[in-house]
Amino acid sequence: MESNKYYTKSAQKMEGFLNKLGLVTEHEYPVGKYFIDIFCPELNIGFEFDGPYHKLRKSKDIARDEELEKTGIKMIHITQKELSLKKIKEIIGYEQADNRDISKG
Repeated sequence: MESNKYYTKSAQKMEGFLNKLGLVTEHEYPVGKYFIDIFCPELNIGFEFDGPYHKLRKSKDIARDEELEKTGIKMIHITQKELSLKKIKEIIGYEQADNRDISKG
């Protein structure tokens, strides 16, 4: 299994934002041979915190996301620069709207 051995302060902050919005989260959530930094089961969204090293492994991240999305999990990548409660609310708002539209149709 591929695991991020370090639960960074930024990942903790992102999980705190999600919890503040009333979302249950699991960190280092295992799916097959991968771990998702933060997973929201009720939205079926995996959040990955991308640090500077992710630029060096972009093709691996794309392949990994494709594998995870085959399981039905929507993968969202967040950088430290993007990390804010406003950004998280924006992402969650769009996801909730998409889920409502899908269930009606």
